[in-house]
Amino acid sequence: MILTPHFCRRTFAVGIWCVAGLVAVPTLDGPLRVFAQEKPSKIVLREGNQITGRIIGPDKPTSLEELALAHITTNLKHVWGLDITVEKAGTRAEIRNALIVGTPQSNSLIRKSLGNSAGKLETLTTEGYWIRTAGEGSNALVVASSGARGVFNAAHFVTDFLVQGQGGSVSVKAQEVFRSSPVGQRGTYNLVCWGLAPRYTRQHWENVLDAMAADGMNFIYFWLSGIFRSKLYPESFIYPETPLTSDDIRQLIRYAHARGIDFYLGTGVFAWFGIDEIAKHHDEVRELGIQHMCRTLPAAHKAMNAYLLELYNEFPEAKGMWLEIGCEGEYHCQGELCQRKLDEFGSKQIGMSELSFLKSFSAELWKKHPQAKLVWGFGYPEAHKWDVKYHEEIRKSFQDSRYYFLEVRQNWSLQNDQGILKPLIHLLPRAMHWDQYYALPLRDMGERVRRINEDKLAGYAVAFEPGFNSRSVYGKRIPFPVDLIPYALTRFAYREFTWDPQLTWPGFRKLLLSKFFGEESDPEWVDLMLTLFELMRTGPITGSFRELVGGAAGPGEYASVLPPRLVAIEARIGSLEAAAGPKARKVGLPLLRQAIADMRQTYATKQTASQL
Repeated sequence: MILTPHFCRRTFAVGIWCVAGLVAVPTLDGPLRVFAQEKPSKIVLREGNQITGRIIGPDKPTSLEELALAHITTNLKHVWGLDITVEKAGTRAEIRNALIVGTPQSNSLIRKSLGNSAGKLETLTTEGYWIRTAGEGSNALVVASSGARGVFNAAHFVTDFLVQGQGGSVSVKAQEVFRSSPVGQRGTYNLVCWGLAPRYTRQHWENVLDAMAADGMNFIYFWLSGIFRSKLYPESFIYPETPLTSDDIRQLIRYAHARGIDFYLGTGVFAWFGIDEIAKHHDEVRELGIQHMCRTLPAAHKAMNAYLLELYNEFPEAKGMWLEIGCEGEYHCQGELCQRKLDEFGSKQIGMSELSFLKSFSAELWKKHPQAKLVWGFGYPEAHKWDVKYHEEIRKSFQDSRYYFLEVRQNWSLQNDQGILKPLIHLLPRAMHWDQYYALPLRDMGERVRRINEDKLAGYAVAFEPGFNSRSVYGKRIPFPVDLIPYALTRFAYREFTWDPQLTWPGFRKLLLSKFFGEESDPEWVDLMLTLFELMRTGPITGSFRELVGGAAGPGEYASVLPPRLVAIEARIGSLEAAAGPKARKVGLPLLRQAIADMRQTYATKQTASQL
């Protein structure tokens, strides 16, 4: 086995492996024949002005396979100026210099190319993929998966890391890749509330879903309480500015599912947006003197149950619900009923009441929607830091595979019934970790993912909440730009680390260079990009909702230290640009220049305003 570059470091479904050896046969209308030839190092798509390559897709591609093929052709056109039409597998016997894209079921040429080894695809998840030469002597590359979502993921790998150009030539590296993410659940906790986010249209959110699909994510928790137009509790609709209708939300659910992203209905439970209005209008759900809904009163359980069932019945195509129990800060139930002590360890009635509600609600929901998964937030120190009964009850009574528990406050271990700290996996095999990933340095994100993988957690849910905060200068923009610095880098880091938790920082830098500038480019491009990322992420303007009402900090020292740094970065860009290839000019350079211009304009405007 000959191991080639970075992608060939790991084994089997956890990471990637690559092989070089014998290959070659130009037609697939009979058994494959073996010739003692070197495997091709690349599939040439264009030589000078002549198109030499082709793309062969399924005769009847699924919607996701169509998206995969469209991504490849669009990227080739935009970055490399290469216009290649996709051909149907049923019309081709000649496969020389071809990318053959699809599944063994959808593309007969893939089935023939893989032959007896096709079963190896089944050892990957349907999101994983196998990229390899098509057979002995073919000089073609198979881009395959056992599922359409895996084909889509593979298409992004090809354009990000395998397509390369030199002079007038454009080619695809004939590199074998066998890859599947060991982090099963990957996606966003997506706040539609806060700031300007309620003003986003369905088309804006579709763009976000497109970005998530490109990032290899497979779920979205889409916040709806306050946005949902409840008929039982009309007072809970508190965002009249939202353009989202119930039909828009149904279309978003279908749009997400068409991209391999499970759509969960997000909502507060006993508190948060919209739910607080129910408490204000119904005294029977509150303890005397307490403004928020009680977790223990039967009337509160009845109201909350009715609201959640109405929400799911309105959108039954959803995969499940994200239930954000109101245990954060002042939303933590302070009433006497909830605060009753249950043992000397510090357990309180609130924990048992909340889990009693979850158990009864899920039983009711599953009568009509037995497929629905439920994700419950936990880990809030305000409510359950010392509550050993709460954690033990989760461990004992919520083993149904439809329950997931999302830890939200950096609790990598929790107490058992004797107060002894145990790893989260002891609590539940479907425990997941949450972060505000937009706030993290990229290297720190890699450390979080590595720990998630080592602790055998079920997934990594990250906050996309542009109405609340974004650590950028784009807090006042509708929609938030997911394809600009800093978020373009945050997204990329999330994808690469969740698909390869053992990825080193030097390895990540190489991927960053390849993705945005081309692997042959000067590594200093990475330094410039990471510097602009950090200048944006750590600046006093954060994109917080508070900045919409004049609550932002002034530019402070940024007014003096930022401008010379931007000038210096521009100078380095100018000195490197002459040697830049097509990918750097089309992908990376525009991002650098846009970040410089936007920071310069935003901080200059802020400085002027602060002097008035």
